[in-house]
Amino acid sequence: MSETAINHSEQERSRNALPQGDELREIYALEFGALDLPDTFRMTDDYLESNVELFTANINAPHYGIEQVQEAFVNQAAERAYRDSWWVNVGDKLRERALDPAAVDHLSVAAQHTLDIMVDEQPTGQNFEVFELGEPEEDREAVETVFNTLTALDQFSGGLMAADPDRPKIILSNGIRLAQNLKGGEIGGFAIPGAVLINMPALKEQAREAGADFHALLAIVVSHEALGHGLERLVKGDTGRYFDEHFDYSRQKVPGEIFHEVHEAIEPTDEAAAGSQPVREYGKVNSSEDFATSVDATIAEAMGWAAGVETMPRFKSSPDEHRSELALRLMQEAAEKALAYDHTPGIVGSKVRYVTDAEGRVSVQPERMVEVTTLSGREAIEDQIAKQVIKFTPGDQFIVSIGDYI
Repeated sequence: MSETAINHSEQERSRNALPQGDELREIYALEFGALDLPDTFRMTDDYLESNVELFTANINAPHYGIEQVQEAFVNQAAERAYRDSWWVNVGDKLRERALDPAAVDHLSVAAQHTLDIMVDEQPTGQNFEVFELGEPEEDREAVETVFNTLTALDQFSGGLMAADPDRPKIILSNGIRLAQNLKGGEIGGFAIPGAVLINMPALKEQAREAGADFHALLAIVVSHEALGHGLERLVKGDTGRYFDEHFDYSRQKVPGEIFHEVHEAIEPTDEAAAGSQPVREYGKVNSSEDFATSVDATIAEAMGWAAGVETMPRFKSSPDEHRSELALRLMQEAAEKALAYDHTPGIVGSKVRYVTDAEGRVSVQPERMVEVTTLSGREAIEDQIAKQVIKFTPGDQFIVSIGDYI
């Protein structure tokens, strides 16, 4: 029975394998080549506007016609789609952090969950995408915890996190073990532009060893990676910008308890906030982590998760009033920015509505509700590739710019 189960598991992984490298580039080239491509083009001096770049001194030369433009488009669109594929970028980061980089060549998707934001039972086009990478997550309550956390983060960002088209994919990783940090604990997750990865086995082990609440830990880590780092990207366009405006970080670095180098002195620029310090040592690494830890500490306190990690110094926080106020201020900026999208509340929180049931009882529920749709691994891969092709499909004509040439 055991051998059959192992074979079945291997077959599932093979069927759900994420195409990478040249295999993925070839898939995209075939997909773009099969499109009904435009038969006209116009020139532009704006490289960012173009969807084809030609490396020629003379576009009017006899050997340059629509066939050459179409061929250039297919090759370039395939490369753009490849570089924009979240699993390529996640794979690159995993190779830096994984104990066995070779294992990254065999990534697979067990399932994709799409959390569509609904208002008045109608889809808004705003959502979160959660992927189970590697083995399926056996603790289904953990997956529900992630769903509930993202719903809360939607409210803390005033709707901007789900509304922004560049929102990160949430990756629940099972199977790729990561390197240890300098304290000796395995890396619990990371955030890169476009994706957040959560190392599920590591968090389970660390919670169990500390006698902590795994689901509280999971919610805090998702908050740290997804909103703690994502909020700066949404509002400021990059990480490590916001707290640099409000604190002076020393350039001298000294040995720390968890990491080799931390800032020895971090002083608020507002004299009225003298004495404000990072919520835990990790926040002393840089301004990005200072902000992210302040965000997860503020949310954990508000949501009641903090008590679950009291036995874990790496994640336990004492919310700092000044830093929490700054975090909430940026959340409100996000909420105001979210008003550019329909159906967003414009406040940190959620609009509510009153619902009367058949027996006349009145209840209150958020205006923004979440509806979950799940795809199999194979369906998920097909869906993600199709979305990339749609993203880079040209309009009625090609827009051509002239690249540098020698």
